[in-house]
Amino acid sequence: MTDREDLVGEPCHYGQGSICDILIEQDRHGMPCFVLKRLKPECTGNTVYRRALAREASILALLDRPGLPHLVAADVDAEQAWLRYRWRPGHSIAMYGRGAGVGLAHSVARGLLGHVCYLHNEVRCVHGDIAASNVVLSCSPSSAKVSLLDFGNAWRLASPWRRRPQSAYRAPEQAAGKTWSRPADIFQVGVVVHEVLAGARPDTRSNTPPETPIPVRWRQWLSMMLDPVAENRPDAQTAHDLVPNMRDHTHGPCVGHRPLNMAASGQMEAAG
Repeated sequence: MTDREDLVGEPCHYGQGSICDILIEQDRHGMPCFVLKRLKPECTGNTVYRRALAREASILALLDRPGLPHLVAADVDAEQAWLRYRWRPGHSIAMYGRGAGVGLAHSVARGLLGHVCYLHNEVRCVHGDIAASNVVLSCSPSSAKVSLLDFGNAWRLASPWRRRPQSAYRAPEQAAGKTWSRPADIFQVGVVVHEVLAGARPDTRSNTPPETPIPVRWRQWLSMMLDPVAENRPDAQTAHDLVPNMRDHTHGPCVGHRPLNMAASGQMEAAG
């Protein structure tokens, strides 16, 4: 395990969000060790933004599960605002997981829902922003280990605080600005898994299973996950238990396998 004293040089830029910069801290051998998330200089003086990062740090401090961020340190005050968690090697689904098929979809579905079960039932929080870019896969796709990152939209179930996510993966109730809770995470897992299976996000304007080359049982499972009515979606444990087996790859009757209608996804992305 690398200590802070083993880190050398300045952190390397890795990415950025609307209010934060993401940097990677490396050890003396040039290997990534920690992720440093800090408010951009122009955002540091904003009380709302500082509270948001402090809220994220307080949730990360509660997490104790492989595949979720492990908070190392955080400091939020009037002059600086940052948090640090351990680096997890791998690549996001957004980079190479789209359209990978049933094998990876099974790993992603069970891995994500395992994390969501833990968050909902033990930590008593909702992630709120499960998207392909926030899901990291390590090892090979055939034996993928799934990590869930970016808790910037997460909130405790006992808190009245909500942040309206801008992601194209958001649930209908989130997009409409309505109150949202656990079912939003279920919907977002469904969108990510659909993307792994079909290579694209679904047309979420309808509850009809998409007529794409997706196996029958997977289409049925996705229809349940992507129900536009939040109350009709299963809880995380039920959804986890119902994930189709990797051998359930028969496509069954499908009218022409017509291309996926991406109009809705385009609208969602533009809205985000």
